Amino acid sequence: MKTPSRIGLIALSRRGAAMAARLAAAWPHADTFVTARWRQHAGPRAEVLTEDLASVVPSLLLRHDGLVFFCAVGIAVRLVAPHLQGKWADPAVVAVDDAGRWAVSVLGGHAGGGNALATAVADVLGAQAVITTASEAHGLTPIETLAAERGWRLARPAPMARVAGALVNGERLGWVVDAPLAPAAREPPWPCDRFSDPAALAAAGCPGLVVTDRLLPSALAARARTCWVLLRPPTLVLGVGASTGAAAAEIAALARAAVGDAGFAWESVAAVATLDRKLSEPGLAAFAAREGLLLQGFPAAALASVAVPHPSSAVRTAVGTPSVAEAAALLASGGRLVAAKRKSGRATVAVARREAM
Repeated sequence: MKTPSRIGLIALSRRGAAMAARLAAAWPHADTFVTARWRQHAGPRAEVLTEDLASVVPSLLLRHDGLVFFCAVGIAVRLVAPHLQGKWADPAVVAVDDAGRWAVSVLGGHAGGGNALATAVADVLGAQAVITTASEAHGLTPIETLAAERGWRLARPAPMARVAGALVNGERLGWVVDAPLAPAAREPPWPCDRFSDPAALAAAGCPGLVVTDRLLPSALAARARTCWVLLRPPTLVLGVGASTGAAAAEIAALARAAVGDAGFAWESVAAVATLDRKLSEPGLAAFAAREGLLLQGFPAAALASVAVPHPSSAVRTAVGTPSVAEAAALLASGGRLVAAKRKSGRATVAVARREAM
């Protein structure tokens, strides 16, 4: 997993302030906070804690996705414990002892980047990273790491404890791939029983991982909520045509309906494709940015060369190509349409699925 990008360094002692200064020198993006007594040891950018640390922690958690405390693990735990929300929302928290020997991943593990942050801290300080998550203890690739390495998204909620527990305890674990992936990406990194589809995995009754860009039927979706981790590969591309003034909310509603009605999961949408002259359309740009989607444009001549099922002479007259949404989706994906174009007042959307990844 990636190391958190917004890091706060909190020093409560002279040695802690000196170590925070070393990290701050290596990480110009990090913020340093120190008690007034040790300000001179913490580096030129350090901020003095003018309030009781316990009262400051909530604001630190809002401003940062990773916190490094230079103190005992117990102190760090008591400071952050009242503000924790859950595995997928909690930040990375690392505690470094006053001698600088250990960088302990306290919170955030795989999902929040705590393990990666502990390793990064240890590398700078010459300390030993202490990571206690079971996957690392057994030399197994964590599920979150697998997803990150292969560019897959984790569907929420994910019964991670149930599936990861089966993995580290050597219990039977199922593996299903129901998406157009290249052969190498279809292989699990651990011993698994392979099943042809989610229904076969359900019949086997074991926990598992399901790699799919499709929505599951209600009975299987209920099973997934308790026993399966759903991994969403980025197989879908939205083709979007937008009239001047199309709002991000209008595009989003139309796109989500198109993807869902076609039986696919929104988490598998990877990109938005359109006519190049529409890339600067504010609503379209805002929609792509808000959803974290790659936005790419094609010239009218390239779009006009793509055969589509629903060309429009009116669109050709207006922009020089008989299709924007369908042609852009097909061109960007290299695959096939899974949802023909649909329109709202100012937007048109089509969905294509990549043939292989």
